[in-house]
Amino acid sequence: MVFGTNGMEINTRSWCMIKWLLIASAALLLLAISFFISDHLPGFNGVVAQLKLSDGTQILVEQESNGDPYNTGFFLKPANGRWQWAYLEHEDGRWRNGRMDYDPLADSILVWNGRTLRGRFERKTGIFFRPDAPGWQSHLLEDHKSPRFWNP
Repeated sequence: MVFGTNGMEINTRSWCMIKWLLIASAALLLLAISFFISDHLPGFNGVVAQLKLSDGTQILVEQESNGDPYNTGFFLKPANGRWQWAYLEHEDGRWRNGRMDYDPLADSILVWNGRTLRGRFERKTGIFFRPDAPGWQSHLLEDHKSPRFWNP
């Protein structure tokens, strides 16, 4: 027999239901906390998306932990050229499903993190745009830095 705080008897079946709900709630809370931590604490450094175009151009997105969550950079290397770099984000979350798509009609590269479009790079102008920040642009810089985690 179990008694509530008011001294009234609580049905055993009700008590089991309450315990089950408390355990399920605690498990969901722990799961939510673990997802938050895995996305915001350092842990993985490396290439999160890459693409090679038919003309030999290599393109990749790289993340590196910097004490803040992540620095995310866009790198491009023409077939017979040097690496070029564009800034994307310095307080980014961890990318789990990065990918890039090439649009030959616009001669641009779309950069995705899962289902979220993170940017568009226009090859003709050398400018990277972010749809989440209207007016924001990042120009490719030559000889600024090379990708640290790229392995041909």
